[in-house]
Amino acid sequence: VSCGHKHTIACDDRGDTYVWGLARYGRLGIGDFSELPLEPPDENGFVDQCSHHQNQPMVVPGLHGIQIGNVVAGAYNSFAITAGVPSTVYTWGLSRYGMLGIGDFPATCCIKDRWDPDVGPQDCDRCKRTQVEKHGVTTFLEEDRGHPHFHRVKITRPRQKEEVYLLLEDPEDELDTYVPFPIEMNSFQAVHVTEIFAGTYHHMALTNMGHLFAWGLLRHGRCGVGKFDPNSAYFKNENKPKFDPHVPQYPREIKFSVNSKGQYREGVLDETSFYQPTPKLLESIKTVKIITAAVGECHAAAVSCDNKLYTWGVARHGRLGDVEDWDQLHIDPKDAAGRYRVDPEWTEAADEIVPIKVACTNTATMILGSVMPPQWQQFVDKANARFGWMSASMSVASRSPGSSRPTSAGSSRAQSRAGSRPGSAGSARSDQSPRSTHSPRQPKNGAGISPGGGDSPMSGLG
Repeated sequence: VSCGHKHTIACDDRGDTYVWGLARYGRLGIGDFSELPLEPPDENGFVDQCSHHQNQPMVVPGLHGIQIGNVVAGAYNSFAITAGVPSTVYTWGLSRYGMLGIGDFPATCCIKDRWDPDVGPQDCDRCKRTQVEKHGVTTFLEEDRGHPHFHRVKITRPRQKEEVYLLLEDPEDELDTYVPFPIEMNSFQAVHVTEIFAGTYHHMALTNMGHLFAWGLLRHGRCGVGKFDPNSAYFKNENKPKFDPHVPQYPREIKFSVNSKGQYREGVLDETSFYQPTPKLLESIKTVKIITAAVGECHAAAVSCDNKLYTWGVARHGRLGDVEDWDQLHIDPKDAAGRYRVDPEWTEAADEIVPIKVACTNTATMILGSVMPPQWQQFVDKANARFGWMSASMSVASRSPGSSRPTSAGSSRAQSRAGSRPGSAGSARSDQSPRSTHSPRQPKNGAGISPGGGDSPMSGLG
């Protein structure tokens, strides 16, 4: 059984898969969920039209008859791994930022353009243009709002051939596209996946060979696949970012609009929305055999077979453990405090601990080890005195060899966050409408934290 953000997935000893909870973004994998009940009205009589939910466990129709050995629930996605060798991985739910791991397809402005080549994007009625005639000359009043592109992807349903599928859109945010039924992750056809580690905007997979793959949102280096933003290197002497032309190009969210001459144009919707649309091997640790890993909101960690702990992602609040040179970390252009590490690195502070398990929360990393050295507390005190970026001190008791006790490698308080969703710096997810926080076309920094929790990916993360 695995619990995600407002939904749960489980499988039994017969291999049947069950889901229940909130159906928004297709995370239940049951297909059309419009007939499911809505939440009752609140004290003001408001009914959330996106609150379709399933109260009792129901079988996932697309996986009926398929022997499932493991299931994982992320915030907005679900995964199922077959029991055979090699395994087959199925996924469903939110597809934004490449979170399904099935790749991208060429973006188009006008939906008609995909089926009728004679209809160009300049004729798209969604580009928010107004045609006027002045002195016998036709011109256009540009509103410059634009709209996201139409998504179509190649998918493979269980026991079916590959097809081109037009992703569904959330009624409150057209950027939040999704697939409401299980589809195969074709990138894993040549490997045997043993575990999936699902996060909020990024996910990881571990193979039987100890290789780690990641996909999804790249912001703050959470995927650990290396540099992705050419403006992320910090040039200390001039106190500004240094452009790196050797950084590989990654896709970003784009929009379409029309200028005053009626000409169609394409632009970047959010400068920080770099993402990896398919699973990518973590090259920096490909020679290391990983035995377990964990995914946080904007960082991750892994344990190798030689009992070493590797961390990467945002370093704020001590998530990564030991950071000797803060200036060597990368910077986020919209989050000055969101320094991060783009590649997995060995955490020296955990050198004398024999890690058994690792877990990541939104703002902390924890390991279960056989030795708890007092040096850990010394590291925490040193970090607090030197950098002041740990939000809470921790006391770690010295344990005798052979005993096991969890040890924290970061703050467990989410008093302030490192900014996870592109376009936000230090915001938390909210269950209100995405429009009630900030528009994806007009990102705002420093959105307030909403501890109540929410369901819209557009609300931002801490």
